[in-house]
Amino acid sequence: MNGNKLRSLRENKGLLQKELADILQIATSTIGMYEQNRREPDNETLKKISQFFNVSIDYLLDNNNDNNKIEQELKEQEILKNALKRAGYMKENEDLTKEELDKLMKFVNANKEFLREK
Repeated sequence: MNGNKLRSLRENKGLLQKELADILQIATSTIGMYEQNRREPDNETLKKISQFFNVSIDYLLDNNNDNNKIEQELKEQEILKNALKRAGYMKENEDLTKEELDKLMKFVNANKEFLREK
């Protein structure tokens, strides 16, 4: 697993290593080792990480040729969530499902095109 990706995903969610470890029910030091690429998660833990962050296992393992696209989408989704929170449309501890984020991103992109045409 790519430890830098795990660190980035964790930090984008605003989680400490201990908080993620508690969620995944593993030791905090294990998260640190994953992020430093000193240890690999077992299949069950990899699946939990993938589900928690709404990313594919291929993304975590760098098996996807579209990594830059996925990283850009994740960044855009985080920007959108932060904007919704600042505007009061979402609570600070609220999160959206992958499907909700995908729909919002399509809506935003469609409206960007509409505004450009005017």
